[in-house]
Amino acid sequence: MNFVRNNILILLFVVVLSACSDDDTPTNGSPDSLTPSSFLFSGARLSKIADRTTSEVAYVFDYDNTGMLSSIQSPSLVYDVSPSPFTLAYTSRAGLYSDRWNSFRFNADGQISQCHHLISSSDGSSCDIAFSLNYQGRHLLSVYASGTGFATDDSNRLVAWSYNQSVTLTWRDGNITLVSMSESEQLGGTTLNEHNYSYDFTYGSTANNSHQYTLAQSDPLGQLQVFAVLGLLGDASDRIPTSCNIVYKRNVVNGQDLGYETESILLRVSQNANSTISSESSSANNWLYSYQ
Repeated sequence: MNFVRNNILILLFVVVLSACSDDDTPTNGSPDSLTPSSFLFSGARLSKIADRTTSEVAYVFDYDNTGMLSSIQSPSLVYDVSPSPFTLAYTSRAGLYSDRWNSFRFNADGQISQCHHLISSSDGSSCDIAFSLNYQGRHLLSVYASGTGFATDDSNRLVAWSYNQSVTLTWRDGNITLVSMSESEQLGGTTLNEHNYSYDFTYGSTANNSHQYTLAQSDPLGQLQVFAVLGLLGDASDRIPTSCNIVYKRNVVNGQDLGYETESILLRVSQNANSTISSESSSANNWLYSYQ
């Protein structure tokens, strides 16, 4: 599996357009900031994740001279970033399509507690997806998202569009052991896409002292993956994951049910001298992490 999942559901929407073991009660903290406070891992800022074999780029991050994030490049889009309030914006050169993340709130620990993702097109299609995130300390426990809007169907009619997502993370001894994700996308009252996955992680003895999310561990977060690898969704596991077992309990894509599937992946992660992630490899990719 290629573990770059940012905007997968949104890309499907644009195609239509033109696609815990802890028992404590989760808390979000006080939404006291509109701007993230830091992008540092052990004193370094993540600047790029790219496949060293194929040169495929997962993400490129640029920063200004104050250390604030200024742009994000993903496989599909390049976002301009405004610092205060924190906003990500993309507009096509012809002005026919726009993609914007805004209305961010950061809790007392500097983690994203809520945000909105808005997409619009000149044909009248639009969607607004609201995300709510819950934490226990520095650990993300759950994500809930819902969106509504309008999109064109196969007959080029503008019809109602809706989206729902739920992600639950189970932690044990400081490590993410299970991530359960379900999401659905409807167009004109008909289910277009529906997924129900589970990700089961196992670990070796190597410590993850930088507490970074790898692409593999952030994969079930979907559109929020980019914020996880930037450190804006709190700490990842205390140890480095060594394998992931994925169960596709329900997998409907463009109305076609792909059925029940399982996938087992061995993960190999190396670290720099300062404990930041240096590389991440699986059967599909050989990612190299760069910093500044």
